[in-house]
Amino acid sequence: GFLASRTKEGLILFASVAATAGLMCHAPKQRSNSLRSIMFSYAIAVLVSIVVWNLIRSYPLSLSLALFIALFATSFLLFLFDVFHAPALTAAMGFLLYTGQLSHVLVLLVSVWLVCIGIKFLWYAASEELKIEHFVKEFTKKHYGL
Repeated sequence: GFLASRTKEGLILFASVAATAGLMCHAPKQRSNSLRSIMFSYAIAVLVSIVVWNLIRSYPLSLSLALFIALFATSFLLFLFDVFHAPALTAAMGFLLYTGQLSHVLVLLVSVWLVCIGIKFLWYAASEELKIEHFVKEFTKKHYGL
């Protein structure tokens, strides 16, 4: 698929999703690794990348400046909405490089969500410390009492 293609945007997104998977399994109870935080953070990364892509099309911005704006805006919004998940910052860069094809970006976003849900569900099923009946609470803000 185009997520793991050998393009720089594909590799950046693949690394971001791999980091997310590692964090979900290493610290499954951490709030920033809840499915709610992960899904919202990747959605924010996509939204910011689309906005920045439109800025690039309207104004003569260098790629470096565009990437800086995307990282700064994504980071700010993740903190503002209390859904900070660090790999989403890297994903914002990858999505920005993909945004020439909006349909691909949306397919990638849904694919990332599905992969993360699948990994987290399997982790719940295999883990002794997590109870499968609590899986749906992953999508709520108060899941970890923080």
